[in-house]
Amino acid sequence: MDSSHDEGRRKALRAGVTAAAGLGLALLATRAGAQAPKLDKAAVKYMDASAVEGKECDDCSQFVEGTGGAAGSCRIVAGAISPKGHCIAFSPKPRR
Repeated sequence: MDSSHDEGRRKALRAGVTAAAGLGLALLATRAGAQAPKLDKAAVKYMDASAVEGKECDDCSQFVEGTGGAAGSCRIVAGAISPKGHCIAFSPKPRR
């Protein structure tokens, strides 16, 4: 067999494997980018007012502040979230 023919086959095989790996990574990235369903408020024992000092929703890393006086939201809990609320999924914001 011709060595240039073997080299051509190796390059084609390498290109095919690289393309398949790229496609697989692209599919994984697409699935990872899809948002997971949010938790129900009852499942995390959400309350509109916290009874625990320093553990209010606006102190949580998952809280997203509302705009224009609107209620906030949460990255993991469904529905409108009060900045002064609390749930068992509380995760403190990192200290600066």
